[in-house]
Amino acid sequence: SANLRITEFGGIARPYIWNGAGLSVKGTLVQMFTDSNTVAISAVDDIDCIGVIYNSGVPSGSLVYVVFTGVAEVLLKDGVAGVTGANGWMGTHDVAGRARCQANPGVLGLQLHSQEIGHCLLNVGAGIDVLTLCNLHFN
Repeated sequence: SANLRITEFGGIARPYIWNGAGLSVKGTLVQMFTDSNTVAISAVDDIDCIGVIYNSGVPSGSLVYVVFTGVAEVLLKDGVAGVTGANGWMGTHDVAGRARCQANPGVLGLQLHSQEIGHCLLNVGAGIDVLTLCNLHFN
């Protein structure tokens, strides 16, 4: 489709209408807003995350690309490191629009399983507004 974009990391993105309080920020987790063409920042511990903002600086009401499969840059919660391997399970977090990266929780309860967004592919230190790479898959 002419609307799909393959990112430099191998993710597949499509445009949605951005319904945010400000400009879009790359790596922010998003959920559907009021219809199938509009996205907003995902809620705290969201179970309805559908993708990750691809491009920063898009004003609310305009088209923003959202990576929904493949590899994407994901914005971690401030103070959380990105770790690969068995410690690289990723999911929504207690800060809206941000991801957690933690040891594989093993057998998951339904709530935690539904918060999963994928697995970390890049080791990065904890900091402020840190991006890591995630092999996306949403449950």
